[in-house]
Amino acid sequence: MIKTVKQYTKKYLQNFLMLFMNLIIATKIGSRVLDQILRISMERTKAVTHESTSLILSVPNSINRFRVDSFSSKEPETLEWIDSIPKGSVLWDIGANIGLYSCYAAKSRNCQVFAFEPSVFNLELLARNIFLNNLVNQIVIIPIPLSDSRKISTLNYWNGLGWGSFNFWGNLWGRRQGDGQVI
Repeated sequence: MIKTVKQYTKKYLQNFLMLFMNLIIATKIGSRVLDQILRISMERTKAVTHESTSLILSVPNSINRFRVDSFSSKEPETLEWIDSIPKGSVLWDIGANIGLYSCYAAKSRNCQVFAFEPSVFNLELLARNIFLNNLVNQIVIIPIPLSDSRKISTLNYWNGLGWGSFNFWGNLWGRRQGDGQVI
């Protein structure tokens, strides 16, 4: 019962906000206000330090803020692995997302990084994070997926918005669907 009430309330608020936003953007002033809100959101950054490496990362929304807040604790084995890479190495970051580990490797290990990220929704934040950390000469964005075979396939977005992780290429088996359920 509680879950149903929460779901209904969430859906109601989403619909209300959508209606409100549509009314706002229908006017010239409202459109300018919305542009300012989006600009301010995209300019928000947060600093994070792991070991002795400091990064500045874009945090336009709660998902990105969570990624920055949990940077050192979410995937400690990834950070340990990066810390073991010889300085000056070449790294392929496959599924670079918004570039947290690409930026960390480039800065902490002076790596040349090739950041593979097929989601156009993540590319803007990936590029922004590279720029914010002055790593444009060390990280190359390659906006394509990698696969073990040559084929034309579909990039499936699990949340319907496109940004985030859990996007996947090709077949759906054992992966997340649009509603986040594993099939």
